[in-house]
Amino acid sequence: MVESIETPDERTLVLTLSSPSVPFLSFLALPPASIVSKAAMETMGEEAYAEKPVGSGAFTVAEWARGERVTLERYPDFWEADRVQLDGVEWVSVPDDNTRMLQIQAGELDAVLFVPFSRVAQLESDPNVNMVLEPSSREDHLLLNHRSEALAKK
Repeated sequence: MVESIETPDERTLVLTLSSPSVPFLSFLALPPASIVSKAAMETMGEEAYAEKPVGSGAFTVAEWARGERVTLERYPDFWEADRVQLDGVEWVSVPDDNTRMLQIQAGELDAVLFVPFSRVAQLESDPNVNMVLEPSSREDHLLLNHRSEALAKK
């Protein structure tokens, strides 16, 4: 798919494709296409790099408690550091829907993802919550095993 790669200067990457590809730009947004620091990867090793990645963004990983939280802090050497308005970001994993919704309503969280459909109307009517609904291509499936005796009868 990628025919050639050129770097005409230190801030430009030119990819030439062997044929047109409509989804190519979206492929570049996926984690496997991430650009990583070769020096950091070679120095730290793959496992250590996976635990404390080195990037080129506005934040660095301050703490990572797997399955619980990721704490990011402002990276002062970011190339557009003057445009970064946050000192840090904490991404908390709250798997239980009810707990997550109670936390957003109590002001314990600034934002949540995966709002249960059954809670949308309630959250929309809460004056302390700014509910933003975005179109999605998500599909949910309910698969039934019709071989089961209880489910075999229409």
